[in-house]
Amino acid sequence: MRAPQRAFRNRLEEYKRDYLKFSKDPPHVRPIALQILSDWMDHPDCDKIWDAVDRFLKVKVTPERFIVEVLRAAIDAEKLKLVHSALPGLGDKAAKHTKKDWREGLALQARHYVVSEQKERVLGREGTGPRVNFLRELSAGFERWCGKPLDKEVAALTEITFGESVTPQAARSARKNRPTRPRTVGR
Repeated sequence: MRAPQRAFRNRLEEYKRDYLKFSKDPPHVRPIALQILSDWMDHPDCDKIWDAVDRFLKVKVTPERFIVEVLRAAIDAEKLKLVHSALPGLGDKAAKHTKKDWREGLALQARHYVVSEQKERVLGREGTGPRVNFLRELSAGFERWCGKPLDKEVAALTEITFGESVTPQAARSARKNRPTRPRTVGR
């Protein structure tokens, strides 16, 4: 007879308590992780998500490891947002320099264009890139661990992390629209 498992919500609470004591994450990351943990504990399907994942696991994954992987994916998505929001206002600088030195102004305008293109490619036109990246990362993790992408659970965890409603169809769509690697000629 198997011993009864502790509720996953309790595991989250313990993890949050230990995180506060022992975390070596940078100070700007801690509030993000703590907010996600709090939102996760408050979510009505908190225990159901872990139960569904645990039922399909093909490899040994502890609840703590699961929590760490979800937080890592969420923090990576947040870093993606922070990096691009911290980019300098190259457009404004270009406008100032165009009046002083037209060559410097043109160079700044060119850099602004390149940065804008890269930002749109990474963040998406509507800034959904971090969320889509999170959806893809969790789906890939579930495929490795469970042999299935578990779209319903990925959608619920994305809802917890980003605070907005996400459907299993959105998780499926993000997974199917993965970016492809560019082809290399001659190989």
